[in-house]
Amino acid sequence: MNLHLKNITILTAAIACVAACAPKPVVMKEEVGESSPATGEMIMTQVGSSVPVISSSDEKHWIQLKNSKDSSRNKLYGMLATGDWQPAVEEARLQLEKRPGDPAMIVALAAAYASGRNYEMAGYYGKLALKTDQSNADAMNLVGLRVMMSAGNRRNDFDDALAWFRKATDNDGTNVAAPLNMGYLQLDLGDASSAVESFGLAANRCGSCYSARYGYGIASARMGSWTQAKSAFEGILSRETYRADAQYQLALVYKSGLNDANKAISLLQDIVSDPAGRFKESGNVKRVANITLRRMKASDRSAPTPEDTIIPHGGELPARQE
Repeated sequence: MNLHLKNITILTAAIACVAACAPKPVVMKEEVGESSPATGEMIMTQVGSSVPVISSSDEKHWIQLKNSKDSSRNKLYGMLATGDWQPAVEEARLQLEKRPGDPAMIVALAAAYASGRNYEMAGYYGKLALKTDQSNADAMNLVGLRVMMSAGNRRNDFDDALAWFRKATDNDGTNVAAPLNMGYLQLDLGDASSAVESFGLAANRCGSCYSARYGYGIASARMGSWTQAKSAFEGILSRETYRADAQYQLALVYKSGLNDANKAISLLQDIVSDPAGRFKESGNVKRVANITLRRMKASDRSAPTPEDTIIPHGGELPARQE
């Protein structure tokens, strides 16, 4: 089976805390069948996630490639697809020994470093790949990622990162990671309107995949476009009924935007009282939902509280709510 590196998208959609905190990647997971036919066998890998990557190919397919005995590109792509970054670094270096200067393998090495949160090395090899292939959108995205995730960033650095993501987005009409990264960075910089456009573009490219729709919903809520946000989160839940983070955000839309406290309480209660464990990755979301639910039951307030503004997507990052 021949795979091209452009079909492997390193998805590190991260919110950089512009003022005071070090940025952390947001954990996001794609589901089987979410990609549109145009994106082929696109893989969404997760920086910092313990959850294996899911793509339009069955997860077992990528695990089988990873576990193959023979050294090959497919083995390397299987490692990247399942987030096994350290062996991927070693395999990419082995492939480069066989084909020195191969831009696809250089980008694969950069992607492996990004999966291990070594953004400096990811950016270094991304730039090295661009010396050979100046139009490589994956390399551009990785360079932008390095700029975005660097410690001590100032506003002009984030503008530089946005420029890289924009260039990658414009250079490859199938690239999903770049518009996602661009959207989350725009969101954290307070530009919710541009973030809506970026997430919408990503959604068009990935068949309205979960990550793009979630970001679109968050950005819409930041703009006060509550009906639009409601539609985004309901769209997610129509495909995957038990996404705790999407249901929590939908509850906040009803609570703070649509002023329907009863509906918000019902949605929150469903997350909190989940004896069958139906909701996916709901640990931290359940805790936050429980706090919000108790506050709502204790009063009739519908205004958002600091706890309400947490975006529990992956359970890692707090985010501002405008």
